[in-house]
Amino acid sequence: MPRGLAKIVVVFSVILLPSVVWSQVGRVDQGFRLDENALETGLNLSGSWIFNWGVIESDLDSTQRLEGLEYEIPQNWNYFTSDAFPEGYPSFGCATFYTWLDIPSSLQTSAGLYVREVNTAARFILEYPSGRQEEILKVGEVSCDPNKSSPLWLPQVAPLEFEIGRHRLIWQISNYHFDRGGPVLSPSVGEFETLELTLLSSRFRDSALIGLLLIIGLYHLAIFSQRRSDKGSLWFGLLCLAMAGRQLATSRFIEIFSGDPGIEVFVWRDRLEY
Repeated sequence: MPRGLAKIVVVFSVILLPSVVWSQVGRVDQGFRLDENALETGLNLSGSWIFNWGVIESDLDSTQRLEGLEYEIPQNWNYFTSDAFPEGYPSFGCATFYTWLDIPSSLQTSAGLYVREVNTAARFILEYPSGRQEEILKVGEVSCDPNKSSPLWLPQVAPLEFEIGRHRLIWQISNYHFDRGGPVLSPSVGEFETLELTLLSSRFRDSALIGLLLIIGLYHLAIFSQRRSDKGSLWFGLLCLAMAGRQLATSRFIEIFSGDPGIEVFVWRDRLEY
């Protein structure tokens, strides 16, 4: 195999590494059942949630529970239709989703919530069987006010503590900065340490890929600087550098290293990605 072709095969083999496969064994008619087996294998929370458009449910008031519509997650709300929005909901807006988590017995393993991507700000609240509510995780600033909503694309893992009984998982989302809104990917519940390792492994893989592309790109540009007639090295080097830049954007390292990412960081990272 020619050396140039071998390099391309190696690069794209790394890019196309399979992602983690999550189980849906814990699905029940209304919500999800979480026991030790489901926790060990990891439970993807894809399925039917309750959807309420244009409202962020009160943080600590469970007496005014919203009824809402059944909504299949994952799905951008642009593609979700109802009598009020027969052609799909608008890109910009806010919503509250919720589903149920049934805990039949005490869990001996520490649980966690893994959130990969949301368009474009999210907040999770866990309501316990007693009615007590606790904020679990926040990505950006969620608000129905466009001036207060702040976007952030950053996968996160947060610990979960459960009691025996039925819990309500509340998911608040707002989007005023991207052309598609809503839960583009499903959250997952699993062993906290496993989820942290999964997130860390994905970041190591992304950083290794970025480094590999940079090294290959700079190496071929160096070859071109010595042999100006070798246009193939020039274009291949530029291609690798462009792929490294896009991988830097899609892996969310810009948000991680920016310290306090805001709208400006989101806009520039979005431009770099697209």
